[in-house]
Amino acid sequence: MKNKFYIESFSQDIRSIAVAKYPELKKKTKKNDGEFLQIYIEKELVSFPKNKYEIHCSHELLKNSFYKENQQKIDDLLEKFKNGEPLDNYLSNKYGERDTFLYAFGMHHIHIKAKINGNFKNSDELLFFLIRDKDIYFIDISVHKEFDAIPEFLLNIIDKNWPFLLDLYEMKGFEAGHNFDNEEGMNLIKNGATIMYNVNGRCICPIGGGVMTSGHSADSITMSMQLSRTINFYRKSLEKSHKKIIKSFRKKGISHRILKFGIKEISNNHIQFYEKQSNTGLNLT
Repeated sequence: MKNKFYIESFSQDIRSIAVAKYPELKKKTKKNDGEFLQIYIEKELVSFPKNKYEIHCSHELLKNSFYKENQQKIDDLLEKFKNGEPLDNYLSNKYGERDTFLYAFGMHHIHIKAKINGNFKNSDELLFFLIRDKDIYFIDISVHKEFDAIPEFLLNIIDKNWPFLLDLYEMKGFEAGHNFDNEEGMNLIKNGATIMYNVNGRCICPIGGGVMTSGHSADSITMSMQLSRTINFYRKSLEKSHKKIIKSFRKKGISHRILKFGIKEISNNHIQFYEKQSNTGLNLT
């Protein structure tokens, strides 16, 4: 029996995966392939994974007067991160949308007090944190009105508590140059400029990747381009190796007359290809 070999539309697979995770992206599915992939990856970047995390708190956070006055409430919130519990009531109503601060500095933020009837009443305090795999680093507390004034302050706390988190972003042998005040710096960043920060004598480039003049995440642009190239590379590999793949499937006892290949999972750093009839994953590396 001769097998027929089909490579399904990766474009449709990507759209289906994205819309299943983020239903609001359905209205974006008419965008071209590259643009839709970038929108999806940007959504992935601003939406932190709902995992069980290993908790790390800075000395500055534990000494913060607001933390001391609200320790039980904040500890309960941290416990939710540790246990992978839902955090919807603590997330901004704009959570998952464009986030310039995150694009520039790689830091997420969350309200300390839960919503009441869908709104944050008497709750202006924000807890800032970095995520690295299954570790979460809680930096310090600030308020909305100080948003543009805190980047350098938070970067200094990260460097004092976990300097290794900034090692990858250090421009060794360089100086930060003109020292913009925080408000000037944020205005430039919001307009697509890349600002280096002097952090305890180290020149640190944007740990979130930076912001494009379009307002999009620079990381989402580069990641989506890399993914597009990777997908095209593996499509060609599938086409070239289809006879070997059919043979390997027969050895596994998979003898469907028609083999259909597609993408099962995709994120900013991972692609999983599979055969759809048998739901069998493919290792193409």
